[in-house]
Amino acid sequence: MYTHRNFHLLFGIILSFGLFACASPAKLAESGDYDAAIERAVNKLAGKKNKKSKDVEALEFAFAKANAESLRRIEDMKADGRESLWPSILQEIDRIDRRQSIVDPLVPLYAENGYTADFKFVRIGKIRPEAVERTTAYYYNKGVNLLEQGRKGDKQAAQYAYYAFQDAADYQPQYKNLQNLRAEARDLGITHIAIAFENRSNMFVPDRFAEDLLRVSTNDLNENWKRYHSSPAADMPVDFTVLVQLDHIAFQPEFVKEREYHLEREIIDHYRVKKDRDGNPILDSLGNEIKVPVKKMVHADVIEVFKSKAAMVEGSLEFYDNRTKSLIDVQSIGAEVVFENAAAIYRGDKRALTNEVKDLVDNPSLPFPTDGAMIMQASDRLRPVLCDRIRSFRWLI
Repeated sequence: MYTHRNFHLLFGIILSFGLFACASPAKLAESGDYDAAIERAVNKLAGKKNKKSKDVEALEFAFAKANAESLRRIEDMKADGRESLWPSILQEIDRIDRRQSIVDPLVPLYAENGYTADFKFVRIGKIRPEAVERTTAYYYNKGVNLLEQGRKGDKQAAQYAYYAFQDAADYQPQYKNLQNLRAEARDLGITHIAIAFENRSNMFVPDRFAEDLLRVSTNDLNENWKRYHSSPAADMPVDFTVLVQLDHIAFQPEFVKEREYHLEREIIDHYRVKKDRDGNPILDSLGNEIKVPVKKMVHADVIEVFKSKAAMVEGSLEFYDNRTKSLIDVQSIGAEVVFENAAAIYRGDKRALTNEVKDLVDNPSLPFPTDGAMIMQASDRLRPVLCDRIRSFRWLI
């Protein structure tokens, strides 16, 4: 809901952006927002022939302050000694690099009053390689430790190991045996779910029923760390099983209802020319013969046939945790298939029929579907229900 509070918040954000856009580099530098001051100053100075001294001096000041702060943070983190700080050290070095890359095209920088800015660039090439190496090593070692837990069955640890190896690969893809370990972590982190079928209805179902029912789109069900299998390999470690259980099949008997009725309707059969007493055609004002309709009653006898048959398939989904050999959830499923057919035949004048009866006459009389065909239709109805229930199950994993 849009409220006054939302309005004031939105107004504050817009105002902040407006103030930033209007704030001078000098004002931004005075407030301590050095990187914003640098970007603002570069935007104002780039491509200008006459460069204002206040903007040049603000850029020089903000650049020196920003690099000094970054170097101080880097030294503080190095002094702390924790390996986990190397990614932050590398990020700070990259901030320096980006900062210097946007200022470098302006160097040498002269103000319109003759002032020359003095920029002291940090030699990134001397400090970045060590930071990349130590950052890569940190993520690699973190991944190795997590992978050990993953090898003991902790899938979440294996997933975290994969992401740690991925972070390491972002810096040095060929580092040690990184690629192999990342692939192993990926395999160990995936949860495998089998989808199986069991007929407990004590009724025969076509062989294709289970095949069609389990023909769910595993690509639609699969997620980053979850894989569904309707036919898992024998050597695949299956973590969970979704058992599709057919419990009951019922059929409504074939039903036929016939109805006979008579229809009659007055119609215009043809038109005749209107004549006077002498037998001469009567003309209108334009000289055309006046014609009058000749009506007629038409009749038809109709036999209407209505057929119906229904099948109900009921079952359940049982969700098993194979690691603990326990049943963790049960959900009911079901589908009904209804066959209905209405058709009609007539004897007499078709012009006596109503539009509804004409539709029935045009509709073919269909034979009743077999029980097997209706069961197969039920599997088509059950499949999307099955997919929805399995999707809801993923929150239990």
